[in-house]
Amino acid sequence: MFQLLASLLLVVLAATAQANEEARARAVIDALLDWNIPLAEQRLSAWEASGDSEAHTLALYRAVIVVAHADYMPSRDAAKYDRPLAKLAAAIVQSERYLVDHPDDFSARLARATAQAISGRLLMEQGHWLKAWQAGKASRNVIRALLQERPDFADGYLIMGMFEYFTATVPGVLRWLVALMDFSGDRALGIDYLERSVAAARVAAPQAADALLLEVKYADAEACRYVPLGRLMTKTYPRNPRYVGALRRLRAQCDRADPERRLKPGRFVLATPGH
Repeated sequence: MFQLLASLLLVVLAATAQANEEARARAVIDALLDWNIPLAEQRLSAWEASGDSEAHTLALYRAVIVVAHADYMPSRDAAKYDRPLAKLAAAIVQSERYLVDHPDDFSARLARATAQAISGRLLMEQGHWLKAWQAGKASRNVIRALLQERPDFADGYLIMGMFEYFTATVPGVLRWLVALMDFSGDRALGIDYLERSVAAARVAAPQAADALLLEVKYADAEACRYVPLGRLMTKTYPRNPRYVGALRRLRAQCDRADPERRLKPGRFVLATPGH
């Protein structure tokens, strides 16, 4: 259900209009997407030293890098997520402390919701289904409320897109449970949200592209639309071999699709901070 949140690449943090903070956040995300954790750590250290952001923002990014280390481990032992969960819990506490005095702060609310969303995925990895559901639902509800306040906040559509897509595409035998848990989704809406995030999210654009390439499952005719996105991501993040594989798969699907049913290739450009 939270499959995409398995990736550290799914963190959303464009909660302010400060171009400098957005640029620093995007720089960390870019390093993680390019499979370069040491560079991400260097960039986060420089960001922390600058004093440009609140503690809850930096705490979330520190947690994300710890999640990255765990996700890249070859071990299948779910205990590897104990430390990341502790870091995420600390990030949530940081946000909640800030919210005591600033209850309407958009950035702190988003940071808390993002940490909850990632925690939900890690809890699922460890088999704690009820806790995972509670964390995931809490995150979704906050993001939904934030988007009602600021519909133009494109970065928020990343998490909503993931929720809509994955809850709409669970195996049929589980759909009754998903509906019972108030997690029913809409596949087409989820994909639309992700595409919107690619085009307009100043920080989350590459994570949304990552989702469209690596997590969404397409019919052969649909795949044709995303071949240009595959080319864009392989060029932008050459160290990440998963994009090469995704592009190869999409091309193969498109080639075997009925020519009359193929979707027109999309025009994808990753949004950037300040635009």
